[in-house]
Amino acid sequence: MSDKFKYVEDIILKDIGPVCPEFDVCSGNPHAFTLIRPQFVATFEYDGTNGPVIHDEAFDQLCEDLIKKAKYENVDVLITPEYCISLDLIIKIISDTSESLKPSMGKIWCLCCQGTKHEDFLRYLDCFEELGAKVIRLAIETATVKNFVNALIYVFSLTDGSICILPQLKTQIMGDRDLLCEGMGMSVGKIVYKFGKERPNQLCTIICADALNFRYISLDNINNGNENVILLHPQLNEKPRNSTFCSLKYNLYSNNECDNLIYITANWAYGTKLINRNNPQVDTTSSIINPWSCIYVKDIGNSWLEEQKDLRKRNFSRGLGFGYFNRCKLKVWYCLKSEIIHLLTIKKPKGTGPSAAQPRQDVTITKVYIVKDRRYLIEKDCIRADDNLRELLDIREDEIDYNFPLKVDKEKRDKFFGVCLGNLEIGQLSIEDNEICNIISIHIDDECEEQRLKLIDNFNMLVNLLKTGKLPSYMKNFVYSHMFSLDDCIFNLVSKDNNIRTKAIVSYIPYEPDAKRISSKMKEEKNKHTEVNIDIINELVSQGRENEIRNFITDMHVCVFTFKRGTTQVISYPEYKPEITSSDRVPDGTSILR
Repeated sequence: MSDKFKYVEDIILKDIGPVCPEFDVCSGNPHAFTLIRPQFVATFEYDGTNGPVIHDEAFDQLCEDLIKKAKYENVDVLITPEYCISLDLIIKIISDTSESLKPSMGKIWCLCCQGTKHEDFLRYLDCFEELGAKVIRLAIETATVKNFVNALIYVFSLTDGSICILPQLKTQIMGDRDLLCEGMGMSVGKIVYKFGKERPNQLCTIICADALNFRYISLDNINNGNENVILLHPQLNEKPRNSTFCSLKYNLYSNNECDNLIYITANWAYGTKLINRNNPQVDTTSSIINPWSCIYVKDIGNSWLEEQKDLRKRNFSRGLGFGYFNRCKLKVWYCLKSEIIHLLTIKKPKGTGPSAAQPRQDVTITKVYIVKDRRYLIEKDCIRADDNLRELLDIREDEIDYNFPLKVDKEKRDKFFGVCLGNLEIGQLSIEDNEICNIISIHIDDECEEQRLKLIDNFNMLVNLLKTGKLPSYMKNFVYSHMFSLDDCIFNLVSKDNNIRTKAIVSYIPYEPDAKRISSKMKEEKNKHTEVNIDIINELVSQGRENEIRNFITDMHVCVFTFKRGTTQVISYPEYKPEITSSDRVPDGTSILR
């Protein structure tokens, strides 16, 4: 292992003695671990002397309640976002006689602490020791000393009954504007700790801009000695989709060695502010607009679309969305942007023991909490997402021909919009290389909203084309009688007349070459239903039930609208050719089975 990465077990043995516990998150049995991760809102003050600090007694009480919840739920890991916990709360944990704050044996509190002057931080470490804690000072003793300390403090119980305090310092300053928040005063660490030496799984944490430190944070260092790693990444980050942060994930997950890696980020919620203590003007105030707190899990088999349908629905009802990052074959479970706290059960990279005990699902929300009175957590059954669709679609709720997407749940919306835009449900759930989502059904954050609005414009174009009756001649039955629907999860337009058995796939694609390609894909989707239903007709014939065949016959069509290249002329694909010898004469107007 790199001399910058240190096993916790080795450090404890060397500095304290043979009192290191076995950490539950690192074992192979059970096959899952539990984690609490808050996405809080707060207001920071910062300068180059103290770093970011929260001056709010109510917030300190909220953090104390968070730790009590972690203890009550007996979670394996508690992780907070960067700069979250006051050092006075660490004193409370050590002094706790009620045992409501101290982690149980084998559990780990990963507490990212607020900025503290270097000399004050040393005094706190002395205080921790005076209260009976065992403090390991390696990270602070090897740091490049400046004005203040940005520390992640691991808190866990030793087998001799004492509490261990293990600080880890950030190894890289953030790239904040004018270097006001960290650059001029943050002490820089040189040590990154790993839990789980010679165990089936390992736990490691990098702090925000550590991701920019290519000398330390590399595939070899993270995976050295064990490929089954849980990597935590707490942040106070305005730009979590920064190209460097995306590149780190790509560099890790593009290697087979990281197929089992679980990558968990924890950022602050929308509305969090950082105010310059010495110059509290608008141009020196930063805000978190796009939190993007995520859990990344590799999906080698690419089987998520159907297998995890129920899980996606259940997690979303509790504030955890889903996307698929195809470039790295990653399932991405992301927090909605508002303040929210999750208790999660996550499948470990490696399980041991009976395979029957392995959980089928990789990430499951066990409980979800919201903040009450800025001081306490209360559990909720479900969380309402901000979809704001009604304000964005060219559809009124009383327009029964077109209001289908306003009436159905998120899963059906994703399928419906996927057909309307030609990318199907898998396209709606896809995430681009810059980690921007393509989903219409919900508002994720401002960075994703620009792409969402473009796609909504395309959908509105489709609606307006249908309202004006601009349908090809082979779909004449639809011109004055149609409505949005989702028949067989693929046909999004049906006739309002029950006596007319016809349905269609209709899409709008702004660029003609893309429209032609998408029309071929949609024909393939339509034909899948034709092929399936041929079996039905053959069975009816074999049973002498030919008189029932007409009950299943319907017309199926594909129509992909676009603009003729270089013009404002609306055209559609596939092209309809009237010549009797043409192979494309009536490709989508023939009678086929329902």
